[in-house]
Amino acid sequence: MSEKCIFCSIVKRETAAHVIWEDDDFMAFLDAFPHSRGHTLVIPKAHYSRVTELPREHYDRMLGAVVDTCRRIERLTDSFHVGANQGALADQVIFHVHFHIIPRYPNDLGFPTKRKKLEDKEAKALLEILTSPKP
Repeated sequence: MSEKCIFCSIVKRETAAHVIWEDDDFMAFLDAFPHSRGHTLVIPKAHYSRVTELPREHYDRMLGAVVDTCRRIERLTDSFHVGANQGALADQVIFHVHFHIIPRYPNDLGFPTKRKKLEDKEAKALLEILTSPKP
């Protein structure tokens, strides 16, 4: 864990987050400043700055965590981006491996230049959908 990493702080429960699911090694939570409704991040709990630092034994489980989270996002929409920015020039802002799952809806193509903070009321509504047992 990195002492100055916001994601490590979330893993340690020092910083609040709207967690969709977690296991011993991975976690998915709503982005605090989403590009769209339901924008979710998937992280390994251990600190790695870049995807190329992930140990080989995490490859399959990391992808599995992303896919499992995408299945939850499909409760909102069947269209979404999945991506990981690597390095400052690729717009990586938090240097802890994370995959973005960004739901897409009709008439919302593109990314807003100014992102608004996720409101608790909206987060609670999303958590009800995304954390419930499979329908």
